[in-house]
Amino acid sequence: MSTPELAGKAAGGLFEEAERQLRICNACRYCDGYCAVFTGLERRPLLTAGDLTQLAHLCHDCRNCFYACMYSPPHAFAVNPPQLFSALRRATYDRQRRTLVKAMPPALRGWHGTAAVTVIAALLLLAAAQLSRSTQPPTGVHGSSASPYSVIPYAALVTLVLIASAWSALTMLRMARRHWTEIRGSATRRLGWAVVLQTIADAGQLRYLKGGGAGCAYPDQEPTPARRRFHAAILYGFAALLLSTVSASVAQHLLGAQPPYPIASVPVGLGIAGGASVVLGCSGLLILKARMDTVPADARMTARDYGLLVTLDLLAVTGLLTLALRDTPAYAAVLTAHLSLVVAAILAAPYSKILHAVYRFLSILEDNAERAARQLPAS
Repeated sequence: MSTPELAGKAAGGLFEEAERQLRICNACRYCDGYCAVFTGLERRPLLTAGDLTQLAHLCHDCRNCFYACMYSPPHAFAVNPPQLFSALRRATYDRQRRTLVKAMPPALRGWHGTAAVTVIAALLLLAAAQLSRSTQPPTGVHGSSASPYSVIPYAALVTLVLIASAWSALTMLRMARRHWTEIRGSATRRLGWAVVLQTIADAGQLRYLKGGGAGCAYPDQEPTPARRRFHAAILYGFAALLLSTVSASVAQHLLGAQPPYPIASVPVGLGIAGGASVVLGCSGLLILKARMDTVPADARMTARDYGLLVTLDLLAVTGLLTLALRDTPAYAAVLTAHLSLVVAAILAAPYSKILHAVYRFLSILEDNAERAARQLPAS
């Protein structure tokens, strides 16, 4: 089945197509050693919608199964698990965010909505900056022109980011709970610390991006570790950025050291390393995606992949520019643009493919819990 045909299927037709393809996979069992998807499939002779959601997010799109399968296109059976699971993931995102999107004004939906939110955030930040300049003298602990608080007042910046973060976190927790309920079904298995720690290790090591061991068959049928390494660059890059923010907060609130911090400081060093790592990872994945075989891909999900990678790349690049230009006249404009993108990205997170990371973690957690309950070895 070609990509356009599968991409256009309604939810019911997609479920039927998934049952058809996975029934063939369950009868064949050739791909058991590639990842947890096929061992999980073996434990599910009768598939429910929750089972399909679980397996779809457990799939890491390594594509080894597609190139190893004797029934993949152009065979008449047209077995194409990577494309199928991508379409199922897309259907999950669409279904679970539908109620949120319906509650939004049409002008704030889609890419133009994200752009509108970015502009609104920029206007709020600029208004706060103008108000601060008209009510306070440009001196004091934040008087340095390289300090972010000389451009955007501290109170206004923290308030805006905290409100956006709180709303986004609560919305994503709500959607994560729905996903967890769907994939668990009526299961009553308890989660022990061993299962949770194993899941954190699996996610942190990007274990299932190893495919059958040599890496993903991506962008073509030759296995390579490149995709896993680029994903790792993004994951650990964001970890470094988080630590940079935390260390800056500790320096400011506990040690009394006010920004700007020197290049050799912990916050700035971690920020540069994290931003550069994210740029490397996103840019590398964009290059791989531009060269990839499109047959095992879902076209609509591919478009969302591009959107997420470009957004993360832009956030990291503008963040690095704020450091590079902080002693120049362009600093205020670049910082305002970067912070506006940050606020817009936080607000858009529940509607975007960023939920992919949450859903995948929960799916790995459920798979590990099921293995532990059945006392099965890791795949």
